[in-house]
Amino acid sequence: MMVIMVKKRLKDGTECPKCGQMTKLLEERALWHKIDFVVWADENKPDSEGMQLARKHRIDTAPFYLVKTLDREEVFTSTLQLIRDHFHVDVPAELRYEQGPEELGVP
Repeated sequence: MMVIMVKKRLKDGTECPKCGQMTKLLEERALWHKIDFVVWADENKPDSEGMQLARKHRIDTAPFYLVKTLDREEVFTSTLQLIRDHFHVDVPAELRYEQGPEELGVP
């Protein structure tokens, strides 16, 4: 199994704030090691790997996650849903209402 996190890189080269928040959340919950790869959806590069994955899966927000197994690929657009449904970790009530994700601007 492989878990890919797709993050957005802004035009100025920085990581989108929401992507940074979700990375921090995964680190604080000792789950960051479960992310196998990070792929960037770069605003300056419409053909970046992350932008291609966003188009393929019709996702227009970041971050999002791909969970690949031998026979299937599942997409998660919510970090909390990934934590709860894939990592099988309970999400405390105060975290259940994450703010909206960052728009990707997929061309």
